[in-house]
Amino acid sequence: MANEGYSELITGLPLADIPIQGVSGWLSQGADHQIVFF
Repeated sequence: MANEGYSELITGLPLADIPIQGVSGWLSQGADHQIVFF
Protein backbone atom coordinates (compact mmCIF):
# COMPACT_ATOMS: atom_id res chain seq x y z
CA MET A 1 0.00 0.00 0.00
CA ALA A 2 1.48 3.32 -1.04
CA ASN A 3 0.75 6.00 1.50
CA GLU A 4 3.47 8.42 0.46
CA GLY A 5 2.12 11.92 0.23
CA TYR A 6 -0.69 11.40 2.72
CA SER A 7 -0.57 12.95 6.17
CA GLU A 8 -0.60 10.82 9.30
CA LEU A 9 -4.08 12.21 9.97
CA ILE A 10 -5.38 10.26 6.96
CA THR A 11 -3.15 7.17 7.16
CA GLY A 12 -4.15 6.78 10.81
CA LEU A 13 -7.75 6.15 9.75
CA PRO A 14 -9.07 2.60 9.26
CA LEU A 15 -8.54 1.04 5.84
CA ALA A 16 -11.68 0.75 3.75
CA ASP A 17 -12.70 -2.69 2.47
CA ILE A 18 -12.27 -2.22 -1.29
CA PRO A 19 -12.62 -5.37 -3.43
CA ILE A 20 -10.31 -4.12 -6.20
CA GLN A 21 -6.72 -5.37 -6.17
CA GLY A 22 -4.19 -2.58 -5.78
CA VAL A 23 -6.70 0.04 -4.57
CA SER A 24 -6.39 1.35 -1.02
CA GLY A 25 -8.48 3.88 0.81
CA TRP A 26 -8.80 5.25 4.32
CA LEU A 27 -12.28 5.61 5.77
CA SER A 28 -13.73 8.38 7.90
CA GLN A 29 -17.35 8.04 8.94
CA GLY A 30 -19.78 9.42 11.45
CA ALA A 31 -23.52 9.55 12.08
CA ASP A 32 -24.10 11.79 9.06
CA HIS A 33 -21.08 11.38 6.79
CA GLN A 34 -18.78 8.87 5.15
CA ILE A 35 -15.69 9.72 3.13
CA VAL A 36 -12.90 7.60 1.66
CA PHE A 37 -9.48 9.02 0.85
CA PHE A 38 -7.95 7.10 -2.08
